[in-house]
Amino acid sequence: MPAPTPATAADDTTILTNLDSLAHDVLPTVAVASGLMAAIWLACAVGTVCGVYLGSLTFVGARGLIRACARQVRRRRHAASSQLVTVHPDGVTTMIINLDHYRRRHRQRHSRSPSTERPDGSA
Repeated sequence: MPAPTPATAADDTTILTNLDSLAHDVLPTVAVASGLMAAIWLACAVGTVCGVYLGSLTFVGARGLIRACARQVRRRRHAASSQLVTVHPDGVTTMIINLDHYRRRHRQRHSRSPSTERPDGSA
């Protein structure tokens, strides 16, 4: 093996200096930047998952609240729970009107066929 010449030794030290500079100056900076980027991506992923969870929870809660309100409105509109009340002019007595009686008469009127009517036109 030939003995290293001064020019060859100078080239080796330059390469070693460049590798040393790369290893001690550039790689830690790249590692820190990569670590920060990974941390930011992880924080974004956690934020997205939490946002989706809270959004779906809000959606399910709003849907349940709407269903409960609709159920209560339907219950109030049910025939058994609704009653008409008339107030007499004196303001002291009231009379509850039974709507079932009127509904039955209305259904009977509409369910009659023309053949069951009397010839004189009266029902």
